[in-house]
Amino acid sequence: GEYPYKQYSVIQGGDGGMEYAMGTLITGKRSLGSLIGVTAHELAHTWFQFLLASNEAKHEWMDEGFTSY
Repeated sequence: GEYPYKQYSVIQGGDGGMEYAMGTLITGKRSLGSLIGVTAHELAHTWFQFLLASNEAKHEWMDEGFTSY
């Protein structure tokens, strides 16, 4: 389906990568490949957890399993 928000932000901050409904926090000083990889990974978390409402706490395989695949 369509992304329900007007924008998705990638923000330098945090201690690695963390997803939220409208953005991702990632650490800086990464190679371009790492920036793209962690952004895509956290965006996948956002899609499944916040937009499809999957329960990653109840079904642990959905957490890193889906996003790393």
